Amino acid sequence: MREHPKICTASTLSQVEGQSFRDLHELAEILEALGQHLHTKNRIALGESGYYWHLAETLRKLGRLATLPTEFPTVEEDFGHTYLPGTLAHDEQTRRFLSLLGR
Repeated sequence: MREHPKICTASTLSQVEGQSFRDLHELAEILEALGQHLHTKNRIALGESGYYWHLAETLRKLGRLATLPTEFPTVEEDFGHTYLPGTLAHDEQTRRFLSLLGR
């Protein structure tokens, strides 16, 4: 049976285990740090995998997106929330989110 490489644990990040992030800026910092940590693990232990490089970059980009609605209210309008539907249909929201992620 093929063994898969052990996926990194966020050992240095797990000091905050069991605690929630305080605000969206802290969430952005956590995602950025997790992406950086995965990049390091990829270089050291995962053979510089292309897949894990993309995963690490996705985490970093998610960190940048975490505060986007607070910086650009039109983003919040596009997606809506519980009480006010977004200006985009659900499928369009998915496409819009993925386009934001691709930046």
